[in-house]
Amino acid sequence: MTERLRDDLDTFAEEHGYTGRS
Repeated sequence: MTERLRDDLDTFAEEHGYTGRS
């Protein structure tokens, strides 16, 4: 998994109020 995609997922999670990164 690329860091870019990783960052996109983090952004998505934050925008939707998700917490808990693996």
